[in-house]
Amino acid sequence: MISVARCHFDWRVTRSLRLPEFSGSMLRGAFGHSLRRLACMTRAASCEGCPLLHSCPYPALFAPPPITHPLQRFSQMPAPYLIEPPPWGRRTLEEGDEFSFSMVLFGRALRELPLITLAWNQAFARGVGAGDGQAKLIAVRQSLAETAFPPPGTQTSTVERLLHAPNEGSFTAPEAQMPLIPSEAPSSIRLELLTPMRLQENGRALPPARLNPRILLMALVRRTALIASIHGDGPPDWDFPALSALSTEIQDER
Repeated sequence: MISVARCHFDWRVTRSLRLPEFSGSMLRGAFGHSLRRLACMTRAASCEGCPLLHSCPYPALFAPPPITHPLQRFSQMPAPYLIEPPPWGRRTLEEGDEFSFSMVLFGRALRELPLITLAWNQAFARGVGAGDGQAKLIAVRQSLAETAFPPPGTQTSTVERLLHAPNEGSFTAPEAQMPLIPSEAPSSIRLELLTPMRLQENGRALPPARLNPRILLMALVRRTALIASIHGDGPPDWDFPALSALSTEIQDER
């Protein structure tokens, strides 16, 4: 299906860094601008119409171009990564403070970790956010979950691997992990949304009052299938009508 790796980036502030209430958007923008400066060879104003569109690492990582897909017509394809920003809260980190954030890499993006790290390094060297805060990379680590679905009442333990230390220069390739499916479905789960979520219904933003288990779960199914299709080994062999029917049987509490 698709392999994943969660990589943690540890930093030490070298010039006062202001974090907004939600820093995910700020980090994504800084990463995208830095990656484009690194990867773009034509220096065109837009990727549209570029002869290198399908070979350049910038669109492949940050803004995959639309493709013909059997699920539906997509105006934009999902990128092969997810940024997990620092905890919510507006604050200022002063020189010497340390902070971390994570990226979950999907499929082919795992082998691009050196380029991704270089883009982050250059972004924080130039300045990020209001006031152009700067930071120096301490290490890149990977968390490996020992148990994907622990028994009820227990916590998942993880093993940490050092992938990169700036003073050494070399990289250890992330270890690819396949999402595991439990042998038995749990009777209940708790879902906590830690970052902003936007879903669409018939091309329009879905208001919170209309969100229900079927809409949420089928959006997750489509997203997972699409990521596996364009960034992994191909789409999963799932029975979408059967999954849709099962999702209507789930009851929710908010």
